Parts: sequence; structure tokens; C-alpha cells
Amino acid sequence: MAIRVLPREVSELIAAGEVIERPASIVKELVENAIDAGASHITVEVKDGGIRYLRVTDDGCGIEAEQMPTAFLRHATSKLTDAEDLSHIATLGFRGEALASIAAVSHVEMCSKTADAVYGSRLLLSGGIVESQEETGCPNGTTVIVRDLFYNMPARLKFLKRAVSEANAVAGVVDHLALSHPEIAFRLIRDNREERRTSGDGELLHAISGVCGRRFAATLFPISYAMHGMQLSGYACYPVHGRANRSMQHFFINGRYVRSRTCGIALEEGYHAAMMTGKFPSCVLFLTMPLDQVDVNVHPAKTEVRFTSERQVFELVCFGLRSALLRENELPNPEKPAEKTPEEDQLPLPTHPRIKREEPFAVPSHSRPLVLHASTPEDLPKPQVTEDNGYRYLTAEVLQNASRPRPEPEPEPDHPEPRILGELFATYVVAEYGDQVIVMDKHAAHERILYNQLASSQEPLERQVLLVPLTVLLSPEEAGALLQAKEQLLSLGFALAKDKDGVSVREVPAILDRRDIPALLEEIAENLLLQKGNISPQALDDLYHSVACKAAVKAGHSHSEKELAALLLTVYHDRNVRYCPHGRPAIFVWSKRELDKKFGRIQ
Repeated sequence: MAIRVLPREVSELIAAGEVIERPASIVKELVENAIDAGASHITVEVKDGGIRYLRVTDDGCGIEAEQMPTAFLRHATSKLTDAEDLSHIATLGFRGEALASIAAVSHVEMCSKTADAVYGSRLLLSGGIVESQEETGCPNGTTVIVRDLFYNMPARLKFLKRAVSEANAVAGVVDHLALSHPEIAFRLIRDNREERRTSGDGELLHAISGVCGRRFAATLFPISYAMHGMQLSGYACYPVHGRANRSMQHFFINGRYVRSRTCGIALEEGYHAAMMTGKFPSCVLFLTMPLDQVDVNVHPAKTEVRFTSERQVFELVCFGLRSALLRENELPNPEKPAEKTPEEDQLPLPTHPRIKREEPFAVPSHSRPLVLHASTPEDLPKPQVTEDNGYRYLTAEVLQNASRPRPEPEPEPDHPEPRILGELFATYVVAEYGDQVIVMDKHAAHERILYNQLASSQEPLERQVLLVPLTVLLSPEEAGALLQAKEQLLSLGFALAKDKDGVSVREVPAILDRRDIPALLEEIAENLLLQKGNISPQALDDLYHSVACKAAVKAGHSHSEKELAALLLTVYHDRNVRYCPHGRPAIFVWSKRELDKKFGRIQ
């Protein structure tokens, strides 16, 4: 590995020089050098937070004895030769400034040996000045020891934090590097105690377990997706395991840890309407892309990057995550139960016949969202005018058909419905389906079905005409926001006009309970004002949320077994109905085998 000083015309193209701010900065640079040197085992040891003592040992290719002093000259590197190399940087380090910057503010000892050398070499520096170099016995690879950081710069020394804080920062750097390279075995020793260890077997999930813990690793599902000539891989958390902050979001571009606002926004958009409001997803995601489509020469720390196409990166992360979520939302087929162990052969089999149909149950495309009080045409009342809470409504048969949609077709004889066992607290439906037990939140499930239909439908909702327009009292600002968006509200079933006290409502969505209309319009007006009156995608989404929530069946209301079974079948077989629009789970499924294990019937 030939180390050379870069020509001035090349070094001047490189972004602002390295600034060694704390021990974590040193660890990052030394470990990245070790990775670039082809190491398979890297050990980091710190004492007193790394302020007094810091050591990084690797088994990489090593440095020739005659090249070791050159390595500590500014802009001396083996990773660049000319300006063209800056457009396709593949190594973690490239500036040739880290060792010079470290040596300038500490006492440094380096021991290194190449595989073909008989002896290694030991180099000592203080304040950037070489004090001595001699032969020494050492294993293949390189060890760098840094002592007394900022001994010659007391003004910078006083800005360091407590030892425990500096050690935590070092641990964070090691964590990112260990996650980015699961093929390398990492060890972190802190004040003579081993704190981190990864196996280096190349399995990312094993590296995640070693760095973040087994419990965290158990909350993740895999992602693999290709788009725009780029590849997305790694793991993300199931929506029910959202966290209170974004601290567990890790992004890597071509093996380099980065902080990317584009990737973060795309990640959260991928979880849109699947994760509970106020919670944030966790991930360890790797983006692999052509080197000329990403610029890492933006910031000295090399953790900020610039993409040639931010949109393509956003789409890769967002669509890749949504695709993986849909795959993970696929529930087990009840007609194919898990294989039994010999001990299970003695257990009673479910009396429920298996479903033979291979295609999943689906709501016919001509059907409207499932409404649990659906009735047959013979049961529909004749056209009449009804009065409720002082408001008069036209309830013609055509409008009844809109508000009480066609019932689902009767299942074929060999396709039995789930067996409804009952409801808990008039909210949660408990059912047996094949060899599985299902618990469903009926409001969350129905709300999601309605939301999906509103968000995907190209046709306006059926509207119900009010014989006497309803006046909703609103502030001038709220009324103005609604009237500005009246075309979009019309597609949702609301026909509005200006009124001196607010707005006058002449038509409403047929699926809504009429008593919810004033509160719903107030909520929509508030959301529109938060969006400054513009019908942005977020504002439209808020409209869909509001209408779906008010139109969905309510917890506490009773429904027939037939209605509940129809809803449960829709939720079970539709991968897009696993969470309500606010991110709350809509369904949980346990297999008979899982229950048998819980009760100790099988091992």
C-alpha cells in the first residue's frame, strides 16, 4: 500500500480539514482506516473516556516501516491519486488528514507489521513531531495508541465532557461501524471491561443483536428492494414497536454511516398510517448505489452526503419499506396449519373444517366499504322523510342503498366463515379460524377499510340530500378554510355554502352518522387551518382520516355474528388492513401451536 502526499491541486479540492473534537472523532478515523486496510478483527479500548488512553488494534494489511512517518503528513493517503478519484470514492477514508490531526494534539504510538515483513515497526510522535522509530515484535496489522488528548491545547481540553459521556460517544461510533460491517468482528473494551462484541460472521441480524441487543433484533423484519439502479437492504421494526424518538434509525450509504434527512423522511412516509401517531420507526438500512450518484466530500465528518437525485433515493426507501410491510402483513393461511410434532398427534384436532380455496378472500370490486348494519334489499324501508335532533333527512331507497351497501356474497359451502366466539367489552372480536385464534379491534379495522377506500377511490362518495340545510357554527377563519376546499369536500360527500354564522351544509356523505357532522366539519376546518388552507396531500389525508373515523363502527355498539364474521374475513385477508389510519393494531393472530406452547402442552 503506497502512501503519498497529494498534489496541492488535488488537496485543495477536498472539503474543510479534519477537526479532532473528542475521543470519538479519533476512534472513527482509526477504525475506518482499519476497515480500509482489510481488517477482519478490530478492538477498541478506552480508559477515562479515551481522554487519557485510547487504543485501536486491527489485523489488516499493515504499513511498511519506511512509510509510517509519511502516513502522519497532512494530505498523505493511499486512497486517492488524482482529482478524478473524488467523483467515485469507495473507501471510508480518503482525505489523508486524520493521522496528522490526531498526532498534532496528543502523544501517539503506532506499531505495524505487514504479512511479508520479519519484524514490525514502532513509531512515537508528540505534538505531530516524530520522536523515534525502531523495530519491534508485533502481530500482522496495526495498533495505534493515543494518550493525553489535547495535552498541548488546554483551551480545547476544557470543552470535553465527563469521561462517561465521552465513552458513550465512543460506543456510539463503534456501534455504527459494527453495524455497517457485519463481516468484521468488533470488540469494545471500556475501563478494562468488555462492553460490545460482534461475531463477524457476516450476518447483519447477528451484528444488530450484538450491538443493540436481542430484544431489539426480535422486533425487526427484513427488507430487500431494488429500484432506479439502486439496492435497499437491511431491517426495519414492525409498526407496533415504534419508539418515542428517532435514535434507532441507522442509514448506511455504500457501507458508510450517514445522517440523511431524505432517508429519514422516506422511512416515516413508508410507515404512513401504519405506525401510531407520536411514535417513530427503527431501522438498520443499507443503500447501495453507483459511486458517482453520491457525494461524500461534503463535510469533514463524512456523515453528511449529497445525492444526484434526492427523489430517486426517497422512492427507493419509501417504496421498499411499503413493499416489505405488505409482505410481512400476510397472515398464515388457515388451511395450511403448522406441521405437528409427534407429541401433537395426541392432541385434539380443531373441529373447524379447513378452507379449501387457494385464493384469499377479497371484497368484490363493486362492493362499498363494509358497514356492519348492511341489510338485504327486502329489508330496506320505503322512501320517507325522517326527523332526528331537529334535522330532516331525505331517505330515499337509492340513498339507503348508498348508506347500507350490498351485503357480502354468501360463502360457498366448502368455504366456511370463522367461528365468532364473542366480543370483549363490545370492542374486541374473538374468533376461531382454522387452527388460529384471532382478536380484532372492530373500530380500528373498519376505520382502516374506509380510509383505504377513500384514499384510493377515483369516484366521489355517495351523498345524502338534506331537506333542510344544516348550519354549522364556525369562526370566519374556519368557514373560509372549508369553503376554499369545497371542491375536495364535495368529492367526500359534503356540499357546502357560505352562511353568516359559518357554513350551510346541504349534502353529506351517506355513510356518516348524521349526528357526527358538526364535530367532523370542525375537525376538518382545524386541520385545514394547520395546513394554512392549502389542500396538500397531507391535508387530503387528514380529511380521509376524519371521515373514516367518524363513519366507522364504534366500540361499545353490538353487532351480529354474521356482520362480525364478514368484517373479520376482510381484515384477515387484506394485507392493507393491519393497522388503523392512526397506527393502532387492528388484528392479532395466534396459532394453536403457540397456545399449546404457552400452556405447556408441547415443548
